[in-house]
Amino acid sequence: MEPLPLALTATALALSAVHMGLWVWAGWAVQVRRWLSTLLVLAGLSVVWTVVALALGAPPLVLLALPAPVMFLGLHLIAEQPAKRAAVQVGDPILTFEALDGEGRPFHLASMSGRPYLLKFYRGHW
Repeated sequence: MEPLPLALTATALALSAVHMGLWVWAGWAVQVRRWLSTLLVLAGLSVVWTVVALALGAPPLVLLALPAPVMFLGLHLIAEQPAKRAAVQVGDPILTFEALDGEGRPFHLASMSGRPYLLKFYRGHW
C-alpha cells in the first residue's frame, strides 16, 4: 500500500477520535453549547477527509472514522432545542417560589433569604 492512502487513513481516524473525545468530554462537562462550533468543524472535517481518503484509494479501514461525526451532525440537525439566553443568570435576583422538598414538605425559597445557597434547575430531554 502506498504511503499517501495510509497517511490519509491515519489522519481521518485521528480527526474522528479527537472529535469523539471532545464530544464525550463536552457532554460530560455540560459544555456542548460552548464547544459547538469546534465540534461542528471537526465533524465536518472528519467526514470530508474520510471521503477524500476513500477517493484517493485509502483502505476500507478509513470507514471507521465516519460513525461518530455523522451521528453528531445528524443529531445536531434534528435537535429541537433553540439557543436561548437562560431566564436567570448567576447573580441575578430570583423570584420566590414554593415547591415540595424531597420529603414532601412545602419549601419556600424565601426561607433561604440572607443565607448563601445553590439553586439548580435541570431541563429534561425526555
